[in-house]
This record gives sequence, structure tokens and C-alpha cells, in this order.
Amino acid sequence: MQLSISESPDLAPLGLTEAHVRAALLDIARLLLRRGYDLVYGGDLRRYGYTEDLAALVRRQQEFPQDKEARLIWPVVPGANASADEAQHFVMAWYGEVTLEPVPPPASGLDKAALLTHLRQHMAETTAGLVAIGGQTSGFSGPRPGVVEEISLQAAAKRAVYLIPSFGGATAAAAAALGVNLPEYLTPSLRLDPMGTLPAHLQSFAEQAAQTPEPAGLVALLAGALKG
Repeated sequence: MQLSISESPDLAPLGLTEAHVRAALLDIARLLLRRGYDLVYGGDLRRYGYTEDLAALVRRQQEFPQDKEARLIWPVVPGANASADEAQHFVMAWYGEVTLEPVPPPASGLDKAALLTHLRQHMAETTAGLVAIGGQTSGFSGPRPGVVEEISLQAAAKRAVYLIPSFGGATAAAAAALGVNLPEYLTPSLRLDPMGTLPAHLQSFAEQAAQTPEPAGLVALLAGALKG
């Protein structure tokens, strides 16, 4: 299951902090691991970033007996999210927790935005679906935020797209563009053109998640949705 997340600019008006986002992400990731999913995240290696948080979570989960070994799959496109050397060093530091997945090379001469699109297209083609949280709405590479592009690619591939708009950001903007009814207080800081609609069960999930910023509530919602 792909995870799509980056910093949301809308947290302060919602009375939330980055700590709330990280708590939700890790609780959701823990649920997915316990349900037998591999985590797929194409993040970079910035200090105190989500990639390292997820690797540390997988290490902790491996301490408990389970039917399927917990695993973080990290797809890499050199020039997009890490260099070849950085990727090898990171995987060695987290040996056993992180599985490096080299992405088939794209055409030569692409800029960073195009390389990131190539990475996201690969994840959309090789995962069962996506859980999206937060997301930057400015200062991104390319014509639209990365979280929005990942949601759009997964939706176009007819994957299961679990949107959590309660932290605002690009996920809330994408939810609105996909016809999700958001609470009045949750006004995305980015307006997008309509992107179609989600299947009814995914629309219902997003509308409930929009009103549920607490990690326990989000985990319960996702657990119910995954059963369906």
C-alpha cells in the first residue's frame, strides 16, 4: 500500500501540529503492516523525515511475531528522491527493514519534476492503492503538488484511494476536486480543477475521515474500509 504524505500548511488554523500528522501516519502504517500489507513510500532522505520514521516503525514491528514480515519498500529514481550512493547507504543502515526497489530508468535528460512523475507512475502501477495525508500546496516541483499527482495517478489506475482530508493541505484540495463533501471549517488552501469522482465507498471513507483528525478514529475507519 502506497503512503502519500508531506507537510500541510493548514495545520495551525485547524488547531493541529505536525506531531498530530506523524502520529496519524504511524498508527495507520502500523495497521497496514498488521494487515499484511507492505508499506511503499517514495520519500527522500531529509533529516527527521517520514522515510526514516517509517523504517523505524518497521524495525519495531519486526520484534513481534506475525504471519508476514513487516517491510518498507522504498522505490528510488536517482535525481528524484535520492542518489544511488545515498540509497545504498540508507538501506545498509536499515538492513532488514527497508527494501530498495530500483525503478526502471526513464528517458534521459528529464528534469527533477519529470523524474518524480516517473517515480509516482511506477508506484501507481505496482501497489494495491494509496493512503494520502496532508501535502504541500506551494513550493512544489512541477505543475501540481506531489500528493495531488500521486492521488490522481492512483485514481486513474482504478486503485483504492483512501483520502484523509482532516489535516488540510493537498489531500483536502484533491478530495474537494474529487467531489468529496468537506466540513465548512476545512477549506483547502489550494483550489484544483475537478478531477472526477471517487467510487461511493471511497467517497464515504473520505467524508468521514475529513471530520476525524484523531489517530485512533482514523485507524478504526481505515480498518473498517479495508475489510470491505
